[in-house]
Amino acid sequence: QLGDGHHAARLLRATLLEEQDQREAALVLLDEHPAPGPGTCERRHAVLRQLRFRAEAEPAVLAWIATCPKDARPLLRLADLAANVGDIGRALTLNLQALERRVDLENTPYDTFRHAIQVGDLANAERLLELAEPSGNQPEPVQRLWMRFELAGARADRATQTALTRQLVAHADRKSTRLNS
Repeated sequence: QLGDGHHAARLLRATLLEEQDQREAALVLLDEHPAPGPGTCERRHAVLRQLRFRAEAEPAVLAWIATCPKDARPLLRLADLAANVGDIGRALTLNLQALERRVDLENTPYDTFRHAIQVGDLANAERLLELAEPSGNQPEPVQRLWMRFELAGARADRATQTALTRQLVAHADRKSTRLNS
């Protein structure tokens, strides 16, 4: 039998406590872990979010970064926190740092692209477009067309936006709700 001192047993016990609506007890159990790793830190952050302990969320993520300095996930969580309070510049910086650690992070190139557009960092937006949706695929994926459309809008390039609108409307994969609205 594994006790709460065993890493996997502690995480499972915390999950059980969460399922029994004892999130505060789960948080205490995770806080008392003698050697927290990435799984413990991620679980702790998730419990804090469920409890809506916003004031504790950033310090928890910073502790996660200190515990696991090569892990990209806490940077993404910190970027989400920054974006949620409207600090898009900080969210962009943190997402770019996460991408430096791991380029295969699902959705991150897209989110980071949008942050770059919002702050007017068009050079990074171009780079992120290629990272998220590399050119050369034919037909051009609808997601790439949308990203190019957003980039053209940020440049106030109405002619390119008009051409891209025609491509989007004619695209075989135009199931996007954005086209139907």
